[in-house]
Amino acid sequence: MGAFYLFFINSVFISLSTFLIVRFLKYPNKEFVDPAKEKRVKQYITAFVIFTILPSIYLGIQVVQQSIFEKNAYQFIRSEFSFENARVISTNVDFESDPPIIEISLFGDRIEQVVIDNALNKKEQYKLSKTDIKVFQGYDQDKSLDVATVERMNLNLRTGIIEDLYRRNEAMLANKDEQIQLLEGEIMRIKQAQVPLDEIGEELIALHPNVRKFTIQPGILKDFQSNQMDTTYIAYVDFSQRPNTQERNRMENWLRARLKTEKLKLIIE
Repeated sequence: MGAFYLFFINSVFISLSTFLIVRFLKYPNKEFVDPAKEKRVKQYITAFVIFTILPSIYLGIQVVQQSIFEKNAYQFIRSEFSFENARVISTNVDFESDPPIIEISLFGDRIEQVVIDNALNKKEQYKLSKTDIKVFQGYDQDKSLDVATVERMNLNLRTGIIEDLYRRNEAMLANKDEQIQLLEGEIMRIKQAQVPLDEIGEELIALHPNVRKFTIQPGILKDFQSNQMDTTYIAYVDFSQRPNTQERNRMENWLRARLKTEKLKLIIE
């Protein structure tokens, strides 16, 4: 519906602008034999324009209201949820729900409920009196948290750690290359725990029974000629009988497909 309305409003206003330009250039008007028909055509044009403008006005008002709500919400979070030993790691602002919802996830030392209640009591100062505000402190704060919420909190936690790491080291970084190197190193450290080594190993044994040892880890590869660094996966495989080139290529292609990456270095013994 949104795409159709965008197409419709474009079509109507392109036609309207063409009509205005033609009138400005003083081209001769179309001659109507029947004045009633001419009046009816003008009424149709006016109706189409009004029919197109009214929803856009409504949508414009909604956008303005949403922008004001989000501005007040984030100002409320920045002002009232700034603690010394705890920080906001994720926020979810939903204006379209009834009533509007603000979800705040805290990480760090547990904040006493009386402090949180005092902060929530100030929401009227930010024109959020009809807003449902939920505050989460860790995963055990609310047993009704669903998997999607927990995953979102976990993702925002890791993102927040990287952002905090960057801010703490920003004064020590001399140039952009060092910034990239620092962030890539932290990202690879986080990804390291995400490689399903046991699962991949079992699949590899099923495909290549003569494998004796196997490991795969993300790492950083430095090119001394170009002085650039790149992220890659390093896989080590020990065979009881050394594979031929075709089998090696098949294993390497399978690992790339399994990890969904083209950056892979395979070491075989």
